[in-house]
Amino acid sequence: MTIATAPYCAISPYCKRKCNPPQCNEAIKDICIDSPYYDMCSLCGRFKHFLSLTCPTGAFKSKHHIERSSDLIFNFRHKRLKQCVTEKDLWHHRYVTYANTHPDTREVYHPLTRWPHQVLVNTVIAAGMLTFCKTYPGLALWQWANQSYQAYIAWNHRNVPSCVSDRQVINSYIIGTAGSIGTAVGLRYVTTKYFKCVPFFVPKLIPLAALLVGNMLAVPALRAQDLKYGVPVYDHLHKRLGASPLAAQNDVHERVIVKNATYFLPLLVTPFVMHPFRRDTYYWICKYPFLRKLLLLSTLGGLFAFSTPFALALFKCPGEMSYCDLERCIRNRVETRLKYQVSPIVYYKSEC
Repeated sequence: MTIATAPYCAISPYCKRKCNPPQCNEAIKDICIDSPYYDMCSLCGRFKHFLSLTCPTGAFKSKHHIERSSDLIFNFRHKRLKQCVTEKDLWHHRYVTYANTHPDTREVYHPLTRWPHQVLVNTVIAAGMLTFCKTYPGLALWQWANQSYQAYIAWNHRNVPSCVSDRQVINSYIIGTAGSIGTAVGLRYVTTKYFKCVPFFVPKLIPLAALLVGNMLAVPALRAQDLKYGVPVYDHLHKRLGASPLAAQNDVHERVIVKNATYFLPLLVTPFVMHPFRRDTYYWICKYPFLRKLLLLSTLGGLFAFSTPFALALFKCPGEMSYCDLERCIRNRVETRLKYQVSPIVYYKSEC
């Protein structure tokens, strides 16, 4: 008589521990993998959640590792998991999947648009803005590069059922680029022509001002259809109540604040940090100029690693607002359907 042996554990190819997948996965069968691991009702919980998504160390995950994590989460969601997975490993694969694949199509994002890579790319773009901020071509080039990158992210991350079309992305790209370049060139022209002596930080803050203006123009242009027709709103039982333009306005305001908060701290603090390390200050900076560039990239990278998840954690996702602030037709529909027994909060899908 032959004795049936359990298969080897599939958590790692180097693990030689024999186990039984149905018994091993008994402890994790009740985990709701579609909900975040952290408490999204608190700022600290949302910060930890987005920190797990945007951590730059995740940029070194291979495409094979990402696809393996995506398949594991897909099989777990459909009760077809055939390998032993601990709760810690399950959440690790969940965050790798969420940070690198599209939630609707399960396709792997382009490397430059994945969440962990955004911190690194924004660091390089911000370094270029601060390094070449004293020339008109440098100002225009790096503002164009930033708006091009943001438009590519918006195109790559848009939802399948979303009404964001290619034309809206192009319009948003053109409006944002024109606004940011025009602001940068205009402020540079004014400071050089009408002010003979300005503080050292004024030229360094021009890219920040131009970037803020570009975001305030690009985000509403990208969400023009939502602002016109509204976004779906739901009650506490996840039942759709209708489409609300007021909820869309609230969401657009939040997205503008999030985008601007991501860049505000790095581009505001870094010029003051780098000012003592001018080329004529220390001998080692004169002898090794690349050390100053390395310090610039390190400062921006550290600040972006903090500001990116912090900005995303400022507002709840999905967004919340009181149903009393919605349109009268939606309020009447809610009160009629639920006979005045309604939660004071309604929810709308925010573009996190």
